Amino acid sequence: MNTRNILSVFIITLTLCSFSIGQPQLANSQPLSSILKSVEAQKIGIIANAELDEGLWEVKVCNSGECQKLYIDPISGMEKFRKGTDREELPPADALLISTIIESLESKGTKDIKEVEFEDGLWEVKFRKSANKPKLYIDPLSGEEKASY
Repeated sequence: MNTRNILSVFIITLTLCSFSIGQPQLANSQPLSSILKSVEAQKIGIIANAELDEGLWEVKVCNSGECQKLYIDPISGMEKFRKGTDREELPPADALLISTIIESLESKGTKDIKEVEFEDGLWEVKFRKSANKPKLYIDPLSGEEKASY
């Protein structure tokens, strides 16, 4: 193989790797509700948000004293590492578990969630760009959809 062919293969490989690094890898992944249930089962605090970023679910959990971000493999469901982070707005104490809300969405065929965040008194659910609805707002107490944009 000559130098020109080797360079072409290298450039194509680098391009493909660069494209896949920033993209959510959802094939063979566990449902988000399963990831959230495993975090809730640890009883380390209340989930404030979850976001698929750089191929891992980043789940922010807060208790009375601190918040931490857990980095979870979406395929295995295993926690890779965690670190401390800033406080977030939390859902009310009598709110439904976020895993229950997400599981309800998943049962309706919604599987392209990229982020869920508690903000301004509602759960804001964001979808990948391929989804029909880029955002959905859900009441934390009833689990009912309030609006979508």
